[in-house]
Amino acid sequence: MQRKSHQGLSTEKRTRPRASRSQPGPGHRRSRELSGFASAMDTTTASTVPIPKTDPSRWSLDQPPENPTLLFFFGSEAADVAAASRSVYRALLAQQEQCHPHLDVMCFDVYEQRGTLDKILQKYDVRAVPTVLGFPARAEQPLGRVEGAYPARVGALAEQITSGTLLMESVSVQERIRRMIEKNQVLLFMKGTPDRPRCGFSQQIVQLLLEELELPRSRLATFDVLSDEAIRQGLKEYSQWPTFPQLYIRGELIGGLDVCREMTRSGELAELLAATLETEH
Repeated sequence: MQRKSHQGLSTEKRTRPRASRSQPGPGHRRSRELSGFASAMDTTTASTVPIPKTDPSRWSLDQPPENPTLLFFFGSEAADVAAASRSVYRALLAQQEQCHPHLDVMCFDVYEQRGTLDKILQKYDVRAVPTVLGFPARAEQPLGRVEGAYPARVGALAEQITSGTLLMESVSVQERIRRMIEKNQVLLFMKGTPDRPRCGFSQQIVQLLLEELELPRSRLATFDVLSDEAIRQGLKEYSQWPTFPQLYIRGELIGGLDVCREMTRSGELAELLAATLETEH
């Protein structure tokens, strides 16, 4: 019998979008915290490109878009955030004007339009600026996400949602999830990684498993749901549970942080983990 976490969206403290951590590499952009938002610092000089602001009421949370659509969340409050946002916006313009004339682009300023954007930010868990979400035509959920100043990735995302690549890939998402769960005796779907958790619930459940229950780190498999939007959305359907983290043991959904805490207090989780590790020998 599946055990499901009692933690819900309403119990999680919602904060302003947090900093996007760009990884070192070609065209590396430094990141830093700024007023609670993730800012991708563009080391190149960005020309002043005015970014139009879309009225948030134009985006329906209930009706999927008729055309492939990119939602662009940017910031104009500080120079470094604005520069990173402009570099991404130039990539959006290039895609729309030169490659995909039927691609819709909606731009939202998370600072100036904050009051009217809350429901959109919460539903799609937007915590960084700039962030681009990609919706194929008639898709209810984003099937791709780019966080940080990565214009090339934005171009690839536009190509995918207009060509239907991501939509076709989503057919196999449930199979990918099933295989991951079957392959790993103890599997935690979380936000971030054990070394760098990206939400309080994920950080606490990792501490519970590794420190309080003394589960060997090598026996805990994890998957960062923020790294793969298709898996993140598909897992909600697979488990019939909308929040993260989600802990699976021997193919069974145990639950989230609240359930794991309860099972730790009763001793049940420690017994289950011990029995699971014994079967691996």
